[in-house]
Amino acid sequence: MKTKQISRALLTSIALLVFASGAGASVVQTFGSGSAVSTITNSADFELNTTLSTPYSEGGMVFAYNGSTNNNSCGYAGCTYHSGFFPGFSGNYMYSVGSDTFISIRMGNGSDFSAIEFAAGSGYPAPIYGYWETYNNSVLTGSGNFTTTGVDVLGLADSAGFDEVRYFAFSSSNQQTGYSAPAIDTVRAGSGGNSVPEPASLALLGIGLAGLGALRRRKV
Repeated sequence: MKTKQISRALLTSIALLVFASGAGASVVQTFGSGSAVSTITNSADFELNTTLSTPYSEGGMVFAYNGSTNNNSCGYAGCTYHSGFFPGFSGNYMYSVGSDTFISIRMGNGSDFSAIEFAAGSGYPAPIYGYWETYNNSVLTGSGNFTTTGVDVLGLADSAGFDEVRYFAFSSSNQQTGYSAPAIDTVRAGSGGNSVPEPASLALLGIGLAGLGALRRRKV
């Protein structure tokens, strides 16, 4: 009877570990290689947003920015010296500029993202100094800086989900506030991604399974 009780306790612990490893997953960033989205369900290229309107809806997603709509007289597709889209990306894209300016991405129906990726550009000449944040129910769930000199795709994935992405582009590395000139293109969202349980959770799960196996061998 005692062995059965211990076995049940171990099984309960293992179940809790599996649940916790998924519920507590953190945002995983990919950049320049691989893909955060394995199955695309939503996409946007901004070709119809010829007036840089905000908010702007396309592909089931809503895009908005909190900076200037003037676009520095660059026209709807931005200026040719903007970084991140030459070569490799052409046509219209979303751009804004101003103090602490970011571009926000949400699902139109209010649901969560599990994975999203987009071409990350900047109104500044190369290199691109980007900064991103993810939110769920207005609570910050992740953030990160990156630096790149060419056309690259930023990917973000989290099995726990997030309902908003904010993208900034600054004039120097590791900034989180200040004058920002973000630009994005070719947005893809969907399922998949690179979220995995944390190593500590996997180690605890392994210990629990080993203990359960030992108890079963003892019973036999």
